[in-house]
Amino acid sequence: MFLPQLILKFPPTPIMTPPSYIIKTKKKRPYPDFSTNSHSHPYNQPISENKVRTAIQQCSKKAAPGIDFIMSVGLNHLHTNALSHFTHLLNRILSRITFPSSWKIALIIAILKPHKDPFLPKSYRPLSLLSSLRKILEKILNKRLSWYPEPNNISSESQYG
Repeated sequence: MFLPQLILKFPPTPIMTPPSYIIKTKKKRPYPDFSTNSHSHPYNQPISENKVRTAIQQCSKKAAPGIDFIMSVGLNHLHTNALSHFTHLLNRILSRITFPSSWKIALIIAILKPHKDPFLPKSYRPLSLLSSLRKILEKILNKRLSWYPEPNNISSESQYG
């Protein structure tokens, strides 16, 4: 009821399209199959040791450790056996579709904003320190999934950033 009144009050210009037209022309988009049984798509392939090593090298050397107290700079010196076990762990997390509960915990510290009264709570901003191991998995998954939406035309017109 409201939409027709809006269209009558503000008729479309040659540049604008009526919302009803936009709704009618939207097509169903193919969504990715994230089932762990399907290895036919690149985003479902097991994680390789090389991808893990690359993600570790891309981590900030100055990043503070999370609740696990593992420094990302230390991960750069993992022995090949440890890297292999870590890669196996990441693949197991993906295949079981589980996320370690300890990786869901953030260590939150309060940082005083510049030139603010330290006695007021609003003078602080929270900073969440996450597990370095979690960050490695997130880097790998982000890189793996970020390429998919645009070429497959599944990104939303209303999504930004």
